[in-house]
Amino acid sequence: MPITLRFVFSDRTKESKYQDAAKAFKLKYPRITVEVLRVNNVPRQLGIVSADVFEAEQFDFPTFVQRNAVWDLTPILESAVDFPVNDFYPRLLDLFRQGGKLWGIPANVDPWVLFYNKDLFANMNVPYPQPGWTWEDFLLTARGVSNPIENPPQYGFVPDPYGLGVWALIYQHGGRVVDNLVQPTKATLDDLRVVEAVQWYVDLATKHQVMPAVTSAADSQYQTTASAFLRGKAGMWMLPLSERGGLSGSRPWPFSWGVVPLPQDEERITFLMASGYFIAAGSSHPRESWLWIEYLTKEAVLDWDVPPRRAVAKSEAYRKRVGAEIFAVAQEAAEYGMTLPIAVWMVQIPGESMNFLADIMAGKKTAAEALREVQVQWDAAIQRMSK
Repeated sequence: MPITLRFVFSDRTKESKYQDAAKAFKLKYPRITVEVLRVNNVPRQLGIVSADVFEAEQFDFPTFVQRNAVWDLTPILESAVDFPVNDFYPRLLDLFRQGGKLWGIPANVDPWVLFYNKDLFANMNVPYPQPGWTWEDFLLTARGVSNPIENPPQYGFVPDPYGLGVWALIYQHGGRVVDNLVQPTKATLDDLRVVEAVQWYVDLATKHQVMPAVTSAADSQYQTTASAFLRGKAGMWMLPLSERGGLSGSRPWPFSWGVVPLPQDEERITFLMASGYFIAAGSSHPRESWLWIEYLTKEAVLDWDVPPRRAVAKSEAYRKRVGAEIFAVAQEAAEYGMTLPIAVWMVQIPGESMNFLADIMAGKKTAAEALREVQVQWDAAIQRMSK
């Protein structure tokens, strides 16, 4: 009996590839037709469009589990003897586990990387950043492409609009913001390594003048400084790989750009975001839906940022599609990347506590003083959550 599956996703850059995959899947499984449907917001529109299978971001999946909106894939996976579980990069499958069950299969990996303006580097006669570089290398490079007295100023580095840059430095320096990212019992912001990493970040603006000062965690300056690279006034900036070249925005980057892994300190750390494939609880065809997920993860040629499986990420086909530079960054970032779990405690943190950077940069508090105050607020939030 012919079956039609509705597959829902939101990333417009993948639409043509998913359409192609659906056609190829039909040739392999003639009785199954996959209807590919792109929506603006999967969590909000999932019930309206009556999906069988869907792709969603890692941070959305706990909501699906809470609403009983997805199938538990554990029994299906246990019977799928040839599914390449061990080929997925470390920790990715764990992102979609909850309550001892597996609810999703990794679809795409999006690592945080460092982009740079090749045209600006060439004009300033500064060598491009290279993989394996250190914090010291980063600072020297940022100095080489900075001109803070120019009007408007030209900075070697601009802070990311999401505020994760300083978190990356903390973990690279061997620090941690809490004792356990999933179920913390206390904050660890008063650790010396955290203080040192935050001070190093602040010094980029206040001492070395290679980065604009952050005035507020919620201030529009985050967006303003992050867009400085579009005006050719930023040498380097940190963003997810998916935003390369302006893919996620309405304006392509108007210059030649390059990409390298984040600089390293005591540890090699970057953050990995991921999306996953899920079978909707309302689907009447879970087995056929699983065949589609299997096909997407094993055979389809898609527009991944980084494929979640080593065999695909290391393939010549992927290298040819993204180019040697992104290929090299993907290999490194996927191996040592740190996944950010979906943690309830994070939403309990007072938003104003994240203004500590502005206080330090304005000279109102030392890094140690500011972080001790934030520690108290975070500990209170963690205790509220535990009750």
